[in-house]
Amino acid sequence: MITQLRPDAEPTFERIPSDAWLKLTSWRPMLAVACHAGAVRVPEFRERYRRRQDEAILENLCGLWNVGPSTFYRYQERGKRTMAHIALEWPLAATRRLSLRQFVVSELRAQPAWPPTKSATHGIANRSSARRSTRPVCGLWHAWQGGDSAAFAATCAHTPLRSQTSPRPTP
Repeated sequence: MITQLRPDAEPTFERIPSDAWLKLTSWRPMLAVACHAGAVRVPEFRERYRRRQDEAILENLCGLWNVGPSTFYRYQERGKRTMAHIALEWPLAATRRLSLRQFVVSELRAQPAWPPTKSATHGIANRSSARRSTRPVCGLWHAWQGGDSAAFAATCAHTPLRSQTSPRPTP
């Protein structure tokens, strides 16, 4: 969810430009939340700030951005509020859906295969027929239950996005 705070809508924590760390204040809510959560490590910018060994994230980012702790906490709160807004937003904007999809697919491909729960029931025949059906949710279910993370990622990657006017699914 934190990756959704990136102003450039990239679904990863990799390739954060140095300008985002040093100059672009629109990135600070995402960076504050991600660093505080331990998802991102603050890189060294010795020309800007020399951190102490074992320095806390709060002190590190305050020194890097030349702000006080209260400003850091405001950035962090803004990031948390934005994440809550994103979680409750419906319908999701197409850029958010694409970004979330890319994130899920990349995470799934990076994971080892899941242990199958009912591989006989959810075998290759069920997954391939479900993948060809008009209901991709069936393909996702059978791939998940069969422990086939590659099929799950492929189904996620090739399933068309629902339109903005689609009704919200009921829980």
